[in-house]
Formats: sequence, structure tokens, C-alpha cells
Amino acid sequence: MGTGRTLICVSAALALAAGAATAETPKRGGILNFAVVAEPPNYDCHASQTFAVLHPVSPMYSYLVKYDSSQDGKIVGDLAKSWTISADGLVYTFKLHEGVTFHDGSSLTSADVKATFERIADPPQGVVSLRKSTMQDIAGIDTPDATTIVFKLKTVNASMLDNLASPFNCVYSAAKLKEDPKFPEKNILGSGAFQFVEYVRGTYLLRILARIFAFRIRRATVLRLTASPSMSSARWARG
Repeated sequence: MGTGRTLICVSAALALAAGAATAETPKRGGILNFAVVAEPPNYDCHASQTFAVLHPVSPMYSYLVKYDSSQDGKIVGDLAKSWTISADGLVYTFKLHEGVTFHDGSSLTSADVKATFERIADPPQGVVSLRKSTMQDIAGIDTPDATTIVFKLKTVNASMLDNLASPFNCVYSAAKLKEDPKFPEKNILGSGAFQFVEYVRGTYLLRILARIFAFRIRRATVLRLTASPSMSSARWARG
């Protein structure tokens, strides 16, 4: 009787250990579901303050600098590979990664970063910029070359790096903004990890994983945000 109980206990322990090992084994692909409660009113990050835009839209864009949640919110470079701040705190100089492109194949340079932050700081007529006040200390933005951008401040602002790192500061194409300052409202042309495919309001938003580390191209994973009256789902599919 004692031996039988021992065998049962050992078998149960082995089964639990095997189950735990299986649960801890990383799985590639599959489906990830999570609930959202709203859909984006439009695609313009600069005009938004809602996660209904941030969650589905921001992964399709790049940023000058950003908060890294894996490092307790530390500010790290995205398009910027390095930066310096002058001794008097009035000049921020950023060096950008080379060879970055938008999803249409056009090059992303310092001119695009400049156009983006000028749009935030001084939006054209009819364009909404909810973070305009955070850029009020910027006196000017220079682009000495395609991979260098310099922010010159009117006065020292200890929060400037945080202001530049806002997750709503999506970097837009200067060429598209020149054609139509409201282009980002109805169009998504980013340079981020995901590339926009299609959006059917009330049904789903589809985007494909286009690039990973060091901006190398990779087309293997699809993220589909599916809306319903009760919840939305994010579907990851390996292809």
C-alpha cells in the first residue's frame, strides 16, 4: 500500500514537472488575445492623447528617442544612435542611424525628423498638435547633414529629453507633410517594425512585421487587431 502511494506521488510529481517545463518552453507564433476598448479616431499621433492610437499605430513608426520599458523607462535612442548635450544645456545634438527607410522605400533623414518636430512645435493651420507646449523652449532645429539634427533651446529645460521621447512623437515623412500637412490623419507611412496593411473600422487593423534589429528586413509575422462590441483580439500568425 505504501509503495503504491509512493509511486502515485512520484508519477504526479513527474507529471507536474513535465507540465511546468512545457509551460516554460517558448512558443513561436500562435495567437495573443488582449482587450481594447476603443478604436483610433484617426492615425495622427501628434494630434492624439489616447492609447486607442498609441497601441495600434505607434509600432509602425520610429522615434528620435524613446522610453525603454525593459530598462525601467530609461530613455534610449531609436533613430538616434547617440547624442550629446552642450555644457550650458542649450544645444542637443543627435546622430542618426544610417540607411533607415520608410516603408515605401524612401530614405529617412534628419530632414524628416526636423519636419516632424517643427510640425509638433508650430503646426500648420488646421493641424492639431497636443504637445506644442512641450516644444516651446526650442529656438530652432538645424540639420548639418543627413544623419545629424541639432535642437537649439531658448533656455535650459531639464525635461527636454523627456519631451522628445514622448511615445506620440511619431516621425513622419517630410515629403508627405510638404504635399499635405494632414497626410498622417488618413495615411500611415512609417519606418517602424510593423508595416501597415489595412484597417477596416469596427472589424480589424492588419499590420505585418517588416523589420527587426538594425533595421534589417524581415516579413514573417502578422499582427491583426480584431474589434468586436465586447473586446478586441490581437492575432499573431507566423507565415
